[in-house]
Amino acid sequence: MKFLSKAWFKEDKAGNTVFQPYGLLGSKFIVDEQEVRSRIEKAVNIFFVLFFAIMVGLILAGWEQIQAASVSVLISGLWYWYSISKAVKGLSKSTE
Repeated sequence: MKFLSKAWFKEDKAGNTVFQPYGLLGSKFIVDEQEVRSRIEKAVNIFFVLFFAIMVGLILAGWEQIQAASVSVLISGLWYWYSISKAVKGLSKSTE
């Protein structure tokens, strides 16, 4: 499922792999080890699976779609923030 996390990684002008956890407007981190990249990719993939699993489960349980989507965004968003904060701890920030 690497295709889910592929958009979060770019290459800067110096050839470094840069992780953009919150898109173009947020901080960017230089990922210099494959082990760290794998850990980040795993967290991003779990975020997507968690989001859709919660949403589908709540819809099947009879919730309205907007309520299910809101709860899914809240829970998976908090999980994403926590797991990514842990994963990027100690990484250098990119200036680009």
